[in-house]
Amino acid sequence: MAASTAATFAGRLIAAGRRPDEPVAVVHAATAERQDVQRLTLTELAAGRVDVCSPSVIVGEVARLAAAGPGARPGSPTATTGATGR
Repeated sequence: MAASTAATFAGRLIAAGRRPDEPVAVVHAATAERQDVQRLTLTELAAGRVDVCSPSVIVGEVARLAAAGPGARPGSPTATTGATGR
């Protein structure tokens, strides 16, 4: 999914009733050494605030776990090992 497509997708989700402040994780090169994770909201995604190509987009509360790493549980401290959180 191109970043411009992700912005359109986010706008449509908001128009369909999803919360504008709903968390989103945009992941590039998942599981690779160069993995990049950007955390933002649907509103920010709809505004085009993503600067990666070929992202995977995760929408909803599960996106809050993006920086926590493998095996993370809700409410646990987050770590950014292996990923950059923005």
